[in-house]
Amino acid sequence: MSEPEKKTAVKNEPSLHPQIEPTPEPLAGHSQIERYLKRKAEVTEQDHREFQVYLEEKARRLAPAAPPASKKKFTLSRRNALKIVAGTAVAGEVDLRA
Repeated sequence: MSEPEKKTAVKNEPSLHPQIEPTPEPLAGHSQIERYLKRKAEVTEQDHREFQVYLEEKARRLAPAAPPASKKKFTLSRRNALKIVAGTAVAGEVDLRA
């Protein structure tokens, strides 16, 4: 029978697989992502400012709703008189039947 071979300890020899320390390298598209996120934040901030300006203008337009300077004077015409008489007659009939 053959004798098993002994492995000898090798010292001070460079290994076949040198140790490589991994260093994080920026991705090729990393700068594009940063530019996109920066631009997105800028646009969002600008939109928010423009919307606030719009809300302030809208509030200014709606707030000073002053009452009309002069009310229109009520005039009694034939048409208005007939409407009033007819409405009163209908209301009178309803009260009598109830």
